[in-house]
Amino acid sequence: HTSPFDDHVFYLVEEWASAAALKKHFVAGYMGQLVDEMKIFLVPSSESQTYVSLYNLGFDVVANTQLREPSPASSQAEKMHNFNELSDFMQTIMAGPEKAPAWLKNFDTQPIGITVKFKPKPEHRNDFVKAMKRHQGVTIEEEGVVAVPHFKLHTSPFDDHVFYLVEEWASAAALKKNFVADYMGQLVEEMKVFLVPSSESQTYVSLYSLGFDEK
Repeated sequence: HTSPFDDHVFYLVEEWASAAALKKHFVAGYMGQLVDEMKIFLVPSSESQTYVSLYNLGFDVVANTQLREPSPASSQAEKMHNFNELSDFMQTIMAGPEKAPAWLKNFDTQPIGITVKFKPKPEHRNDFVKAMKRHQGVTIEEEGVVAVPHFKLHTSPFDDHVFYLVEEWASAAALKKNFVADYMGQLVEEMKVFLVPSSESQTYVSLYSLGFDEK
């Protein structure tokens, strides 16, 4: 997908059956071709690194949570986001289309995607999961798969308390309708209780225009 802020920035979102399947992909001849091309096409890492967010697909209630040591490379990486807080992003969407910023073109028709990072408090980890499962089901039921064709929550492999929400929406207008729904208001109030303070972990948002094309 393409950044709405910069046509030169892209987000690749993949799901794999296993790390073994991804490893098979990495050693394929066509992947070698792409790697060599990227050495020419991409800007130097000093200008923009190729950041990666890794997560286990899905989310569920667990009896014993775990915190695992991340790789040295991941501990040095910056977060991929273009909004520091989910609340800032929601305010931008709620202001449109009348006060939509210039980068949010075609508010009513442009398909958009978001990835949101959450970190609930340890004692509310399973409460968060239950609330999000309810919210996932209600959102799809109320808005429909045309308005929201993709709505999934995933779990960090390094910390069972960190989650990544990946959504695709038919338009910012469709997302705004979701934001003003009563069931969304219920979730917002629950998150005030369940999530750690933003000083500990912010609810980063990566926003992107769905798809990519030549310019």
